[in-house]
Amino acid sequence: MSAHIEWLAARETSVQVFTPGEDWVGAGEHRQPVLTLAGDDVVAIQGTPTELRALAARITAVTAAASARLDRIGLAAEAG
Repeated sequence: MSAHIEWLAARETSVQVFTPGEDWVGAGEHRQPVLTLAGDDVVAIQGTPTELRALAARITAVTAAASARLDRIGLAAEAG
């Protein structure tokens, strides 16, 4: 078994949404909007606007839940 992990630094990652037909590196490869997270590499997440909003809400919820753990080990204060 293997896994591929893209490491993106949160501070340096750009976020954009491209609709089908818009010009970007993956143009023509999607039929729904695509949320891209880009640093040196690009991660493209395809979904409907509702699915992309739900993903953003899940990311927010997980981050909020992790804040208490990060505070306990001192990482949250360090990160700002």
